[in-house]
Amino acid sequence: MQLRTESEYSHVLILDDMGTPSVDSKISTFSKFLNENDKVKLMIISSVGCITEEDKQKSLAWLELDPYPTRNGLLEVHVLEMHSKYRIDKIYTHQEELVLRAAHLRELLGIEKDGLYSGDALCFRDKYVMKKIAHEGGFPCPKFKKIMTPSDIVAFTNCNGYPAIIKPSMGCASAGVHVLHCKEERDFYLKNEFYKALDELNGQLDHSGDLIIEKFVKGTMYHVNGFAKDGVIQYCWPFKYFNNNLDFTMGKTYGNLLISRSNYKWNILFDNAQKLLNVLPKSKNLFFHLELFDEDQEVGAYSCGEEKQMNLLMCEIAARKPGGSIGNLIDNFQIENNENWTSFTEFVFRVSIGLEPNQKITSLCDPQAKFDSFSVTPSIADLMIPLQKGRLTNIPFQETCPVKNVQYIPISKVGTCYQGYNINKVNTSSRFVCRLKSDLKNNFNDETESEMVLRLACKWFELEVKYSLSTANIEFDAETANGDVIDMKKFDVDNKIANVFNEKFGLNHQILKLEANQKN
Repeated sequence: MQLRTESEYSHVLILDDMGTPSVDSKISTFSKFLNENDKVKLMIISSVGCITEEDKQKSLAWLELDPYPTRNGLLEVHVLEMHSKYRIDKIYTHQEELVLRAAHLRELLGIEKDGLYSGDALCFRDKYVMKKIAHEGGFPCPKFKKIMTPSDIVAFTNCNGYPAIIKPSMGCASAGVHVLHCKEERDFYLKNEFYKALDELNGQLDHSGDLIIEKFVKGTMYHVNGFAKDGVIQYCWPFKYFNNNLDFTMGKTYGNLLISRSNYKWNILFDNAQKLLNVLPKSKNLFFHLELFDEDQEVGAYSCGEEKQMNLLMCEIAARKPGGSIGNLIDNFQIENNENWTSFTEFVFRVSIGLEPNQKITSLCDPQAKFDSFSVTPSIADLMIPLQKGRLTNIPFQETCPVKNVQYIPISKVGTCYQGYNINKVNTSSRFVCRLKSDLKNNFNDETESEMVLRLACKWFELEVKYSLSTANIEFDAETANGDVIDMKKFDVDNKIANVFNEKFGLNHQILKLEANQKN
């Protein structure tokens, strides 16, 4: 541990960890987010190699842990040592696995309730607890039940039918999630999976409510990312998912579309986020990531611009900033609308410890802004293409994507071998980012246009990417591996882009079907 002279300033402890690898993983220099007028001094605990030299020089104390903080039970001991030498006034973390531990540490240290305490933090971490409070407060949720024994699963499926979904109550990133489509899958899970996670060597022989079963919701998913002060949302960035993280773990594409301020869904999503926060415990400064189902809209359905009813159900909510590529999308959106925007990570850090943002925030994410002033607003979206099982033998170069308004970002390299989804590794082969302008006067619909353009880019990529399987010398494209057939009629919203795409590659405009090509 490296120590520096103590100050009279407010002391903020940062609990950090590189966490799950993603396309936007990078180390932050937190001291750059502060200025002298803030009167804040930092202490940092993170993983080995994850504290910058500048932060080491400017912090009162720092410590790099091995094993990393989320898996190191001595974290609390080290925090107590820091507190005995340097008063800790606030604790900040954006790691989901550390939210509950940070809350318990606030109580242990007797810190004034500036952040969540343990009981409140549980409502943003335990999927059963958050749904129970939301349901009792009148916020719609899928049917759910805590799992203690197989009887709970049998009773739930007998009563509610299929499909059903089983999740760890405090899981992250769809790890450990199982979807049961029928009785046979349920029985297979009970026989082969239910007790697999228990550890007989350490004496853990029964589940203790660490699983939850829910009715599987067939619908489009949305997520709302925002900052609430004393329970009232101050800033808000709502998104639509293209598929979701669970789909990505099964080899399907996944992405996000920022709902433009001129889209009628913006206000609906904001209102529902505020409605949920009204029944959850209040925090002085809370950054949240909320996921919602729209039960009235089928997955993959194309919006045509008309306003439709949204039947929103709660999926889950977390007391942290969004992960994956979402922060990068927000950065790109804000940079285009605010010349002095620095970074989303900086914004989250400052507001979470009670400081004003360094940068002026566009009113496009301000719920108090008047809707009438947003007839034309920017839209940004991305699409992640997962790796497929096998060895990557060809991936297009970055500058070769022919689809306009799309930035193509190759991530994996030729020679990459992939055996299946792994939460501890990057599972993405490439990423597309689409930037458009939504214009109500010209009947522009951000969802339809963005999704169409991204799907065209994805189809181009699938024609170019190649994998080989060592056990059988097969080359195949990503979507063929999933057995999908793409109906190009869905792209008729903008025939110009589709026609350019088809002329370049000689594709049939009605149906595009790719076939695996086995070589003997």
